[in-house]
Amino acid sequence: MDDFREGNWLLRADAAVGLRALHQAGQRVQMIYIDPPYNTGNTFAYHDRRAKDEWLAMMHPLLATAREILTPDGLIFISIDFNQLCELKLEMDRTFGTENLIGNFVWVSNLKGRQLGAGPAGTHEYILTYARDATQVGKLRGRTELLQKLMPAVYHLPQRQVKHDARGEYVTKNELYNTNSKFNEVTAPSMVFDILYHPQTGAVRTSEVGAADPELAAAGWICAHPHPNAKPGLRYHAWRWSRAKVERDYADLEFQVRGRGAHRHLKIYTKIRNFHETALKDLVIGPSTISGQRELQRLGLGGLFETPKPTKLLQVLIEAATSPGDTVLDFFAGSGTTGQAAHTAGRRFVLIQLEEPFSSAKSAPASEHGLDTIADLTAARLQAAHVPFRETTL
Repeated sequence: MDDFREGNWLLRADAAVGLRALHQAGQRVQMIYIDPPYNTGNTFAYHDRRAKDEWLAMMHPLLATAREILTPDGLIFISIDFNQLCELKLEMDRTFGTENLIGNFVWVSNLKGRQLGAGPAGTHEYILTYARDATQVGKLRGRTELLQKLMPAVYHLPQRQVKHDARGEYVTKNELYNTNSKFNEVTAPSMVFDILYHPQTGAVRTSEVGAADPELAAAGWICAHPHPNAKPGLRYHAWRWSRAKVERDYADLEFQVRGRGAHRHLKIYTKIRNFHETALKDLVIGPSTISGQRELQRLGLGGLFETPKPTKLLQVLIEAATSPGDTVLDFFAGSGTTGQAAHTAGRRFVLIQLEEPFSSAKSAPASEHGLDTIADLTAARLQAAHVPFRETTL
């Protein structure tokens, strides 16, 4: 049996056969992305006219096996349109558990709108996201530079001065006090205290409010009292850090001394060291179906696949869910976008694609390219994009 745990792979196989082979080989993947055939009744490269119960009957065993292949902290992303969203959500709740729902991305795939029938013109699809075990999954984050470039309207982040200390680069964003007045000496008494700072030595200590030794001021210490609370009956805002955390992690705080003499006071800011990343939002707008089609055109494969996903869409998800060197699986590989995106992001991939003939609308242009099946297109795309991979037929 081939060792699918090394390098990049294209398995020419039915999804069930390919998944079973990976499971038997002990393959584990950090992320799964699939764009399954939708029950739309429209003409795509796939023959995807399926009744809802038949569609679910096809998906259930695949999802069950896919779950077993995921690492404990792995994630699965499933592109779906409104026709099957509810059914897929119920199936995923049954297979993965409602507690493992991570989110539902809205991807604006066609901002111009697509009129397929009565009602509004459709502009978006969904990317339903589940974890194998949500308790082992942290926040999804993306590269700030990439997200701002792709989606400036969604990630309109202010430019901040990059500073340096002994631990490296950082920026400051928020003051340490909690701006929500609901957190105060009544609701969070342990988070209300004085913070003392010595500018010459950089030393930090804490005390109860107003309980610091008066001689400390003469020795050069500056005291920061909790921020005043404007709500009637309250005196202070709570800090966002506990006393123990302030005393332990004060190197991740920036103390700014303002004023002079008796008017000296402190402003305390948290240092953000991972500022090259930002929280991933559940709205994706920018990478579109048209950009996915243009990518295939640039590779000399235009017009062979109706709705190829754009690589940037997949790259955003892959970088948020995995680390360099991790493996990404797609068992409905289609035009091969996932493989190209994974390679661009520095991840390994395993693609599974059935040797399925092109639809009648696509068979003639595919033949002109020497392609007989969708799996041929998957391989041709990877080759045209200079992505290294091995392949086998199961």
